[in-house]
Amino acid sequence: MSITGNIYGINGPIITIKGNLGFKMSEMVYVGKNRLVGEVIGLNREETTIQVFEETTGLRPGELVEGASKAISVTLAPGIITNIFDGIDFNEMHDIFTKFKLLKDEKCTTCKLQPLCLGGCPLMSMNNKESTCISLKYNIEEQLKMCVSTLARH
Repeated sequence: MSITGNIYGINGPIITIKGNLGFKMSEMVYVGKNRLVGEVIGLNREETTIQVFEETTGLRPGELVEGASKAISVTLAPGIITNIFDGIDFNEMHDIFTKFKLLKDEKCTTCKLQPLCLGGCPLMSMNNKESTCISLKYNIEEQLKMCVSTLARH
């Protein structure tokens, strides 16, 4: 059963819960009736501090905070690693990635590197723009040799 608490204070993206109810550092939590995604960033006897990664307007003291019993994490593919995500559009990005149809592009379905790049950038694909292949496609042999050489030195 997940740990729950109630919002005591709200200051921008930071919310507090009175006491230490058993949440863990870096635990993902769902905040309020809209289940906003947040992370436990501080624990002491008096309070639990949580950073919410979405807009907190409308949250009220007393609303429920529910622990996910796991650390917050995000799966990244090389096509999105060079982008900056500040959490503001988390719900929009989640929708884009869950609606992305990886196997709709024939060049991706026949590519041996598809498990590495996951089909490139879902956002470009959703906007009907061609997603460019990652550079690894063109120099994988050299990259692997470099990795093996680096590992052998350590």
